Amino acid sequence: MLPESDIQQVITNILKREGGNVDDPLDNGGETHFGVTIPFAGQWQIPWPPTLADARDGYRRMLAGTRIDQIPDAATLDLVADSAVNHGASRAIKWLQLAVATKD
Repeated sequence: MLPESDIQQVITNILKREGGNVDDPLDNGGETHFGVTIPFAGQWQIPWPPTLADARDGYRRMLAGTRIDQIPDAATLDLVADSAVNHGASRAIKWLQLAVATKD
């Protein structure tokens, strides 16, 4: 597992990419705060609307709860974590498994 500082940097990268409060009518994900949607907030016990600290804590819980934080390479962790935020953790994990040929 990577050092916690590397995992926190991945979360910082996600927060930078996701921005603050976004409610784009063309985005099927609906309103987000720091990339957190209402369903994601409910799943990972994040207050709605989340503060930046709430979002950071929620992303850390998601990475631990899905074991994505066990990925030993920072660049791969960043890619899979970002995919989990944008497409769901199960899909991101499946894509990783397909990429490394562990699942059909």
